[in-house]
Amino acid sequence: MRTLAYILMGMNLLSAKEIRVELLVADQTGNPLPAAQCIVQFNKADSGKVEVVNGQTNPDGVFKATANTLESLYVEVNKSGHYQARLYDISGSQDLKQLIKLPQRINPTALYVRHHTGNQSEGLKFPKNDQWYEYDLKVGDWVQPKGKGIVADVKMRLHCDKESLAQTYLELEAIDASAGFHVVDEIISYSELKLPHQAPESNYAKTLVINGADWENYRGIFYRSRVQLDKDGKVISAHYGKIQGPITLNREGSVGMTHYFNGKPNDLNLEFDPSRNLLKTDNELSSPQFEP
Repeated sequence: MRTLAYILMGMNLLSAKEIRVELLVADQTGNPLPAAQCIVQFNKADSGKVEVVNGQTNPDGVFKATANTLESLYVEVNKSGHYQARLYDISGSQDLKQLIKLPQRINPTALYVRHHTGNQSEGLKFPKNDQWYEYDLKVGDWVQPKGKGIVADVKMRLHCDKESLAQTYLELEAIDASAGFHVVDEIISYSELKLPHQAPESNYAKTLVINGADWENYRGIFYRSRVQLDKDGKVISAHYGKIQGPITLNREGSVGMTHYFNGKPNDLNLEFDPSRNLLKTDNELSSPQFEP
């Protein structure tokens, strides 16, 4: 038995492949970042051990590491004044050449942030299927008398099909003229700050429909609400916010999402300071630590 074990161990060692990792670290605009601290963890399936290689990017923002691995990689990149990047469970079967963007920490601010878990018993519950309800994005609740909300920012309607998630969908409709939703095409999924620092000034659609089987495409949404127009129809005042992370639909009649609201009119900044949530929960000790 011992001989067989040694043979198997030898076969594992022979099958171990040298993996080369090359990281190009840049800021959100693509400019290379020198002296960024990089950590590459090689997870070895044969021994259960890990090998860690760390160092800094060169003047061109490049860091290289090499090791034998049979399972997976973990990558972490840090630089002062920038948001951290973490990449989990990367396949260890082939070389990795990866561009990693570290958005700059510019102006973290206080926002109203509300999280509705995707759990069917704790999410944002719709009183009835296929009916419209008005929602206050600042308060994070249905508008009175259905909830504690005061100002209607958006109308929502959930259609639940208990037999098919693909036939379950959420409709959102902005209340005000020139208000609406802007779906972000590309997010930085591995970064603490996944969306751009600021909301766009234009290109907001009045309505948005999210299918229950298509939630992966809606991990980043900016919105504009509480819009005031001048006599020529030009926006003179508005509030901006974002919905970050997936919007999950539950066939039992609830929705999971995390939304951010800037209480300052005409302020496009949505770079959140996690220590300054203006929306107080019933139990501060159990409130989640939100991402920027």
